[in-house]
Amino acid sequence: MLAFALLRTAAGDTDLGLRFVRPEMLVYLLAILPFALLFALHFKRRFPVVKAFIAGEAGEEARERLSERAARLRLRYILSSFFFLCFMAAIICALAAPLMGSRLVREFRRGCDAVLAFDISRSMQVRDSSPVPAAGGAVASTRLERALYLARALIAASEPAHREAAEQGPRHNGASHLSVRFAVAMGKGRGVLAVPLTEDTEAVSGVLDALSSDMMSSRGTNLEHLIGAAETAFLDNAPAGRQIILFSDGDDLSGSLAHAVERAKLKDITVCAVGLGSISGAPVPASPGESALIRSSLHADALRGAVERCGGLYIDGNRADAPRLLAEAVIPSAGSSSWVFREEAASYWHVFVMLGIVFLCVSMSFRLKRRQARR
Repeated sequence: MLAFALLRTAAGDTDLGLRFVRPEMLVYLLAILPFALLFALHFKRRFPVVKAFIAGEAGEEARERLSERAARLRLRYILSSFFFLCFMAAIICALAAPLMGSRLVREFRRGCDAVLAFDISRSMQVRDSSPVPAAGGAVASTRLERALYLARALIAASEPAHREAAEQGPRHNGASHLSVRFAVAMGKGRGVLAVPLTEDTEAVSGVLDALSSDMMSSRGTNLEHLIGAAETAFLDNAPAGRQIILFSDGDDLSGSLAHAVERAKLKDITVCAVGLGSISGAPVPASPGESALIRSSLHADALRGAVERCGGLYIDGNRADAPRLLAEAVIPSAGSSSWVFREEAASYWHVFVMLGIVFLCVSMSFRLKRRQARR
């Protein structure tokens, strides 16, 4: 089955194929080559001596008997060496944390943890988004201003859930109403977790008030790093639903957003994308010393395709009902507690450990038989 999965992986089929959490560990498979060379040199040096000894033996019958015995010894040596190399390969594969397929896991969910991930690259300063109420509704807002407005609206919508949780207390069936916790991540060329998960919405709002494109000096846009930084906010033992709300125009200059969303899905994290900007686009404000204007537009298809294929939701941030859609996507999952089933990647490291033990036992068995045959 594992060999079949490896073939499917080599063919590009990642649904049934084998994948590794730490693929960098597979480089240690190269350490098998020196051992294989050592076994080959030992075999080449030792068995010609046996042949010479057999040739010098008197009597045809004695030479045939010794030849048969030497053939068995050679075969046992080759099999012993081969299974020992298989043992090394299996243990290295186990250290790489292999995953294959998926399984359903039953767990108790309480509330929801949401990370507000903001793209603060220069393109987010383009003024081509729908006006925010604070701007009077007359002048278009920048993409970042629109993103901050939507984030504040989401936080405001979560506050009634906080009050309801405090007033109602435990439910009659033992599950408790818990509200959403927020964290803040921001990114340009790299991602940074600015605020860890907290129920203090005032602290989160304070960071949003100070958020700007000048807070980071790195250049470019890398949404993959931003999603990776947002993932660090979640604790493995937290029994809450996990969501990342990405505010961006989708203008990803480096990295792969699709790969980042797929990795987040393996960790049971849902990524929702809020697209900012216009399809037609507008010039990016030039930095000091720049003469050429760069035009940036909303890459809605890239954002939608990356998140929806992994169960996420795409929201057009320019819509008038965008605050309501965003609140409906996050707040309902924070209102109650229940037992749920989630799908996670099935780990196969123990299978490789068991295979390694079998290979080692077979190798030792041939080695012991070879020693007994020499006596």
